[in-house]
This record gives sequence, structure tokens and C-alpha cells, in this order.
Amino acid sequence: GALPFDHDNLRQLLEKVKSGVFHMPHFIPPDCQSLLKGMIEVNPEKRLT
Repeated sequence: GALPFDHDNLRQLLEKVKSGVFHMPHFIPPDCQSLLKGMIEVNPEKRLT
């Protein structure tokens, strides 16, 4: 597996986490992609719990 957010520079890593932008591998099925995106949602009111 791989982390959704990764960077050698801590400041840039935190910016990636705060922005919520990440790469989703093409081989992950659409229903799993939807679940993962919901769990990583930046807005806590929209995030899956």
C-alpha cells in the first residue's frame, strides 16, 4: 500500500493534508474510491464517520 499524502518536506506534507488533494490509483474499484474519498474528506461535516 501507499500513503494518500506523502512528501519529504513536512511543511509541504501538511499543506497536502490540509488541501485534501491526493492521487487515487486507477486499479482501485470505484466503490472503494468513493469510500476512501469520504474517509479522507477535509471538511469534517462531510467526512464519513
